[in-house]
Formats: sequence, structure tokens, C-alpha cells
Amino acid sequence: MLFRSCLRSFSFALVGAVCVMLTGARSAGADIINVPDDYDTIQEAIEAANGGDEIIVAPGTYGEHVNFLGKAVNLHSSDGADVTIIDATGLPTSVLTCIYDEGSDTIISGFTLTGGIGTLTRSTRCGGGMYNAYFCSPTIVSCTFVGNSATHGGGMYNDYGCSPRMIDCTFTGNSAQEFGGGLCNSTWCSPVLTGCTFAENTAEHGAGMCNFDGCCPVLAGCVFSDNTAGLTGGGMHSDFYCDPILVGCTFSGNRSLSLGGGMYTVHNSTPILTGCVFRQNQGDFIGGAMYSAVSPVLTGCAFIANWAYRGGGLYNSGSPVIVNCTFGDNEAGDFGDCFYNKYNSHLRVVGSILWNGENQVWNEDDAQLTITYSCVQGGSEGEGNIDADPVFVDPENGDYHLSAGSPCIDAGANSALPADSFDLDDDGDTAERVPLDLDGNPRFADDPDTADSGCGEPVIVDMGAYEHPGDAWHPMRIGDIDGNGIVNTTDLLVLLAAWGGYEDDCVLADLDYSGAVDTGDLLALLANWG
Repeated sequence: MLFRSCLRSFSFALVGAVCVMLTGARSAGADIINVPDDYDTIQEAIEAANGGDEIIVAPGTYGEHVNFLGKAVNLHSSDGADVTIIDATGLPTSVLTCIYDEGSDTIISGFTLTGGIGTLTRSTRCGGGMYNAYFCSPTIVSCTFVGNSATHGGGMYNDYGCSPRMIDCTFTGNSAQEFGGGLCNSTWCSPVLTGCTFAENTAEHGAGMCNFDGCCPVLAGCVFSDNTAGLTGGGMHSDFYCDPILVGCTFSGNRSLSLGGGMYTVHNSTPILTGCVFRQNQGDFIGGAMYSAVSPVLTGCAFIANWAYRGGGLYNSGSPVIVNCTFGDNEAGDFGDCFYNKYNSHLRVVGSILWNGENQVWNEDDAQLTITYSCVQGGSEGEGNIDADPVFVDPENGDYHLSAGSPCIDAGANSALPADSFDLDDDGDTAERVPLDLDGNPRFADDPDTADSGCGEPVIVDMGAYEHPGDAWHPMRIGDIDGNGIVNTTDLLVLLAAWGGYEDDCVLADLDYSGAVDTGDLLALLANWG
């Protein structure tokens, strides 16, 4: 249920990003209120406004606390966040508060929010820059949260069902004594963030962002850089049934003094990451890029030059699934430059490149590792694996694209790529497999100069996060076993003939790459019929 809720939130994000107008649409009879011409303070203007009114704030610094009152107003600056500042320095509260059922038609745009210390609630201070509670979900555009502090949520705190939509916002230099230096989400909150930046925030847990207790934030094109956590999650911390979805996000230069430099995820949480980059993050103890005690699904991601004492790329005590990712030059001070797998864990890697030195993978007793159709330095058991130089373009300068002649070209496994649930290519087709690589270039590009060595029909995806340019083929539709672009009786008959488990190298009817042709594959085929 949580996963389905996250998907719905992502759909809403796309609609919101298109529909939000910075000046707002005023209803008939609505007024324009100017600050300071009509009212000296922003708060006075909000108290005087009616639903749908537009409040335009002139450049300047406004030393006040602003409380929204459920009126669906459009509050925006006339000249942008650089020159329009709401400063709560010296006041014992958040810069902004929003309590009880504020909807997305309340718009806040173009402000710098600074100097807040958080609203006092349950003996803690929450949301230095902004405190949202009890289903408050305003739309926030092009705002900067800087220099705020709190116990939880230095920049912002969302509590009890709050799901604001944030577009092109920046959280920088905020601090939390405990959770969420930049942003903290608590108790069934699913904010949607597009193009937001979290930089140089600090906290004990989740310096950039912290999610706990059933929260499903959805992030597209967001950046986490140079955040520092005292204990867990330099970039992001997710705990207790939180399922964040991240598409096209970047984690760089984040640090945890203990666990999870980039991300830390535990307790029945299931992150879904597509097309994300982890570069030069550091976990002083374990998990340079990611510490995972759960089952994240990572597709088309790159893990480059991350460091930890154990598990430079990933420290795993759960059951992650990694598809078409590139791991390059990650390093561990002790064991597991790429992966450190703790006992009773099961890591599954398909169509990926692991090129991190001799100390690639460390498995504790009873840890399970399944690798197939991947390029692994030092070699690995598993169908379709190779141990050959991937021939990166210029790894010494951070370029991990495949050069012509790379053995990773046309060597992956098509059926391992999941459905394009987020419609990355914006063609309205979510029944195709993920159609774009990390750069946004077409997947399934056939290189006529390279012999196909992977698993697929009629062309085969490359290993790793980047597809080498070639002759682009039509999108790979799930259920189209014979590759003719149509899911029909021919495909159904092939699937039924292959029913059951198998030991062959490549069985195209295994649509979900589970190791068996079963009911899941049949349902997927029927769902995409025609």
C-alpha cells in the first residue's frame, strides 16, 4: 500500500509541476494585496486576505513569524528569494507555520526563510524554517531555507499527513540536534520535491533529509551535497516503513561520521531509485554511498568514488536488487570496496559493472550474493558474467561511459529492467521497460560492430548505467517475447511452453527475471496485451 501511495504522489508531482503558476490564478472577486503598501507585515496581510487573494511582497527583510490560516492565498515576492527575506531571528518559533488542512492551492513563492528555531511541540522544537502539521500541504516554489535550526527538521518539518509540493527550493546551512537537518518528514507524510537542493546541512540523523514512520517522499532531479550527519545518513535517513522514490537525483560529498554517507535505510523501508548518482560520499564506519538493512531497488544508477571503512559502495544486511548500475573506484578501508554483505542478507545484481579493485565484495557467513550478466573485476559465478576491462572512456577524470569495443556493450539482460513506471521518456507508455540510461539517452541501442552476448530479443541492453550509442530500437514492451512490438498469441504460447523453473542461460519468457516462468510473468503479459 505504501508503494502504491508513493506512485500516486509521483503522478501528482508531475501535474503540480506543470500547473503551478508563480503569480497564481485569482478567483472572481479576489484581491491583490501589497506589502508593505497595504499592510506593514506579511502576517497582517494574511489575516486580512480572503481565499484566492494574491499577496505580493516587495523586496526587503521582514522580521516576523508568519502563520497561514487555511485561506488558500497566493503569497509571493515581487523580485525573488535573493532580495525578499523573512527573518525570525530572535523569535522563539519557526519562520512559517501551517497547521490544519492547508491545501496545494496555498502557494508560497520566492522567499528566503532564515533565523527560525522551530515551533515548540511535544517538548521539542520542530521545523526551524517551516513547520507543517495535520494535513497541511501547500505548494512551495523557489524558496531558500537557510540558517534555521530545530531539534527535528532544521529547514522544514512535516508532521501527520503533510505532503507539500516543493519546486526548485534550496535547503542550505540548516541544522537539527537530532533528525533532519534540511527536512524531516514524520508520520504518513509524502511531500513531492522537484529540482530541490540540500547542501551543507547538519544533523545526527539524516543531515539532508530524514523520513520516519510511514513517509513516502517522492523526489525528481534533486541534489544532496556536502551534508554531514553525526550518526546516520549524511544525505538521507529513512526508518520504519518509509518508501522514498527518487528519480534522477544526485548524492555527492555527503558524510556520516558513522553509518551511510549518502543514504541510510532500515526497518521495513523500501527505497526505489532510478537514474541516481552517488559520488564521493563517505561513511566513516560502514556504507560509503549507502547503508541498507532493507530491500531497495536500484535501476540505472552510478556509484563512483565513495568511501567507508567497510562497504565503500554499499553495506548490505537486507535484500537489495541492483539492475544496470555502474560501480567504479569505490573504496573500503577494511573490506568490500563495492559491497559488504552481512550475514543472512541476499544481494541480487543484474546487468551491472563492478570495477573497484581486488577487494570487490565481502560476504559474511550465510550472506547470499547472486550476480548475472555483469562485468565483475576479479570474476564472479553466475550466468553471463565477464571479467574483462569495461573500457571506460576516462575513469581517471570521472567518465564511466563505455568506449567503442567495450565487452559490456549488448551484453546485459533485457528482462531485468523494470517497467517504466514513471514514464521517463514522457511517451505515455508505462508498460515498456525503462527506456533511458543515466544520461537520458535511449536504452536498447544496438551496436552493429559488437556481437550480442547478453540476453534479449531483438537487441540487447548494455551492462552498466550508460548505453553506448548505436542503432536505437523500438521500446521493449513487457510481454513482447519475440520482439515484434506486439504482445499477442505468439508470445503467450512461448510463455506457456517455457512454464516452470529453468537452468538455461537465457529464457526470454521470464519477463520479471525471477528465475522461473510463472504466474507473475503470465499476468504481466496479459496486462500488456495488444
